[in-house]
Amino acid sequence: MRCPSRRKCMTGFSPPCQSGPVAGGTVVDPISPAGNPNSSLGRDARSGQGFMRHALVLSLTVQAATLAACSGERAAERQPAPADTSAAPRAAALRGRIYERRIAVVAVQRDSTILIPVFFTARTSPDRVDRQFRVWIAMSGVWDPFFDAEWHGPATRTPWRILPHRALRLVVGPEDALERILYQEGARNLEIVFGLGVTEWTGQRGEWYRVQRATARLAGRSFAGTLVDMTRARAADDPAPGDWIFLVAGDTLQLLLEDPNPTEHSDSTYHGWARLRSDDYEWPTVHVTWSRVRPFERARRDVPLNWEFVSEDNALAGALEAGTPHLVVGQGIGPVLPVEGLFDVHGRLRIGQAYADVRGLARHIQR
Repeated sequence: MRCPSRRKCMTGFSPPCQSGPVAGGTVVDPISPAGNPNSSLGRDARSGQGFMRHALVLSLTVQAATLAACSGERAAERQPAPADTSAAPRAAALRGRIYERRIAVVAVQRDSTILIPVFFTARTSPDRVDRQFRVWIAMSGVWDPFFDAEWHGPATRTPWRILPHRALRLVVGPEDALERILYQEGARNLEIVFGLGVTEWTGQRGEWYRVQRATARLAGRSFAGTLVDMTRARAADDPAPGDWIFLVAGDTLQLLLEDPNPTEHSDSTYHGWARLRSDDYEWPTVHVTWSRVRPFERARRDVPLNWEFVSEDNALAGALEAGTPHLVVGQGIGPVLPVEGLFDVHGRLRIGQAYADVRGLARHIQR
């Protein structure tokens, strides 16, 4: 069976193809040019097939933010928007669209895991674009809601582009590829450097996932790790995507599990992608179960503490345990309220006959 992405799916225990990273069509990073001309990290930001060898960094200072956003608008005329799978684009424009960019950095140290989720969302309406930018940092089991900002601007032809805001700045290179995220305000500082590309995957609804090497710099220290960069677009009244889990084992294994059709039940069917050494794998059906839960009284819901998963062909299987969670109660009429959660997870998995201890990030949502 041949997948649309031109890779072989795992069927039984046959060896995967070795065609290397797969490009699922032309994909453009929805980024607004910005940056720091004084940084010397450009050499770390070169990536594989999606990047040119000589990076050109566009800089943006706080005083020139407005001009840079306008130049980004002009640049967007040369490139396609994220995949729009709506059957009626005009009707979708009237009811609004939602563009999401989810970036998760995982840096595994000897005795702990550093997690840095970066979430950008843009929601369109006929006369405006509402934006949200959120960053968290988890170190030694402690979660820090590092940055959280919401603002709105006028309607634009390129609402998917990430815009800098306040002390949060961006650096982009050729083809609008995101190279760095920078934050500096008083004693609080963060820098995420996007490194070499590892692989790319595509979803059935136009989603795009890119795995890259990464370096995080905070509090005067550098941490080498891996990131996944997820891009989605949908109509505002379409169902939102559900939970996802990103796992790594050193530089040899990266695994992404995502629930494309979320339910309120503890048993779900996920889609899975993995990169093991130089081989890519894809599983259209992965059964994920919460094997242990605990009550979250503020929302009057149960949240997972342990997960077990197995692909339909049994080529992928594993079990995970949550570390310290970061749980937030959403607004609602009650008594049962929405929940958003981030979990530091660890466990063990199997791909074919290869076993690995893994660590990573789980994103959990109950609406």
